[in-house]
Amino acid sequence: MNRWLLLRRVVFSVVIASVLLLFSGCFAASESAKTQSNTVVSDQASSAAGRSGEAVPVKAVSPINGEDALNLGTDTVSAMEGINRKLIYHAEVKMEVTDFKQSEAAVRNLVADASGYVLNFSEKISENSTSGSFVLKIPSEAFESFLHRLEEIKYLSIERNVRGEDATEQYVDLEARLKARQTAESRLISFMENADTSEALLHFAQELAKVQEEIERIKGQMRYIDHHVAYSTINLHLNERAMPALQVKSGPLSLGERMESALLSSSNHVLQLLQSLLVFMAGLVPVLVLVLVVVIPCYWLWRKRRADRSKEASLPSNDD
Repeated sequence: MNRWLLLRRVVFSVVIASVLLLFSGCFAASESAKTQSNTVVSDQASSAAGRSGEAVPVKAVSPINGEDALNLGTDTVSAMEGINRKLIYHAEVKMEVTDFKQSEAAVRNLVADASGYVLNFSEKISENSTSGSFVLKIPSEAFESFLHRLEEIKYLSIERNVRGEDATEQYVDLEARLKARQTAESRLISFMENADTSEALLHFAQELAKVQEEIERIKGQMRYIDHHVAYSTINLHLNERAMPALQVKSGPLSLGERMESALLSSSNHVLQLLQSLLVFMAGLVPVLVLVLVVVIPCYWLWRKRRADRSKEASLPSNDD
C-alpha cells in the first residue's frame, strides 16, 4: 500500500514538471516569433525606404532617469550656445536740423567712414521747409557707433527707436532642410545613373529638377538672412525747421511807435537817395575818364594853336 502511494506521488510530480516545461517552451517560442516578426517588418520598411528614396521615421523609446534627464538638458543648452546666432537690427532715427544740405553731406560722410552705403534717398523741398529720408545699410559691427556719431550733426531735436530680430531658429531650420534636399539630390543622381529604362530616367530627372529648384530657393533665403545680419538697416529722416515768421501787430500805433516809424521811413529815404547818388556817380566815371583822356588834351591843343595864331598876327604890326 505504501509503495502504491509512493508510486502515485512520483508519477504526479513527473506530470507537473512536464506541464511546466511545456508552458515554458511555448512562451519562449512566442517571444522568438514576435522578435522575428519585428525584425522582418523593420527590414521591409528599410527596403521600401531605399526603393522610394524617402526616410521612414523610427521611434526609439528608452527609459530616462533623473540624472540622464539633467545631463540631456545640459547638453541641449550647450548645443544652443554653440550656434552662431543670427541677429538682425533695425533703427528709426528722426532729426530736426538747422541746415539740411550741411546735414545731408555730414550723413554721407559718416556712411562712407563706416563702410556702409545708401540704399535709398528721397528729398522734399517746399517754400517753408526741406526734408529728406535715407535708407542706410551699415555693417553690424559699426551699427552702434554709427548711431552715436549721428549726434555729432547739429540738430534741434532727435528721436531714436532700435529693435532687433532673432532669425537663428529660421536659419537652423533652413540648414536642416538644405541638408535633407541635398541628400535627396544625391540619391536621385544615383538612381539616374542606374536607371534601366528611359521612362525611369525621365521620372528621376523631373524629380531632380524639383529638388534642385527647392535647394536654390533655400540658399536664396539663407543668403537674404546672412546679408541682413551682416548689414543693419537705419531709416533716417532729416527735417529742416523753418524760421518763424515775424508777427505784425494789429491795431492803432502809439505816439512813440509812430515817431519810430517816421524816423525809420525818413532814414530809409535818405539811404535810398544816397544810394541813387552813388549809382549815378558810378555811371559818370566812364564819361569823366573820356573827358580826361580826349576832351582836355584837345582843348589844350586848341588853346595853344589859338595863342600861336595871335602871336603871328601881331608880328607885322610891330615891323611897321
